[in-house]
Amino acid sequence: NIERAKVDDFYAARDGTTPTLPWTSIAPPFTIADQADLVVLDANGIEVQRYAIGVEAEELSWQGTTDAGGTFPDGLYEFQVESFANGQSLGIAQAHVYTHVNEVQSSPYGTSLIGPGGVEVLSSHVISLRTPE
Repeated sequence: NIERAKVDDFYAARDGTTPTLPWTSIAPPFTIADQADLVVLDANGIEVQRYAIGVEAEELSWQGTTDAGGTFPDGLYEFQVESFANGQSLGIAQAHVYTHVNEVQSSPYGTSLIGPGGVEVLSSHVISLRTPE
């Protein structure tokens, strides 16, 4: 009864059918950070949204809502955390993403999990699994 998998280095699909997809588990900001931003990139690597999160943030849910209150188009989105100290960037870390699992497949490359939008993730990139809430 596995519903979600947390993976690294992953583009999460916003497929328009699941309002709480995707769940983003934040990569912890650098320990000396006094500010952190969640950065949302589209499938072309273009930043489409950025907003401040607490440096102690562990998990949040991105709903796919634009700053103007609209909805981002269906597609693939990447999540990063940029950490700052005294106004200077300390670097960017990939955020880990919980996403729905539609299917598990075996291939010559290993076991893959298939998520919304047909996004395929090798099981070696899966960090954890969650049961339905």
